[in-house]
Amino acid sequence: MSQSKLEEREEGFCLFYREMGNGREAALAAGYPARTAEKEALRLLADRRIQRRLGQLRKAERSRREDEIAAGLRRLAFGPANDAVRLAVLGGELPAGELERMDFYCLSELKVGDKGIEMKFFDRQKALALLRELEAGSPAGRRSSFYEALEEGAAALRGGEGDGK
Repeated sequence: MSQSKLEEREEGFCLFYREMGNGREAALAAGYPARTAEKEALRLLADRRIQRRLGQLRKAERSRREDEIAAGLRRLAFGPANDAVRLAVLGGELPAGELERMDFYCLSELKVGDKGIEMKFFDRQKALALLRELEAGSPAGRRSSFYEALEEGAAALRGGEGDGK
């Protein structure tokens, strides 16, 4: 198709495909008829406009995921351990309902046994190193081999056009 703007069903296909990863199911969810859903999915995945839109959606999703990962790593690296220390010190003497309001994000493991409370904390140094690596763009900038294979398959359906990237 020469027109660059996606139709509503095409945009729906892209959104559903991003979530499902299954062309036929995405086509059905976008409103394509069941008898032609698989054929439509192949046609859509070979369409450069659809590929471009899927790339935009992947990029936005990757960016959102990287932001969430970075936020979690920052929380591990810089977050307080006050509640965990409070639990270790006070243990069973905590007021009723207090435990539910406490933040144990910094804990990788918590065991309560005969010896009392055993806690293992996430490694703050490792969290900082991973955060630095993420913010430097490595390995987050690398493309997933799944998406590369998908794009190569779509290029093959077009008759070998494109460079597979």
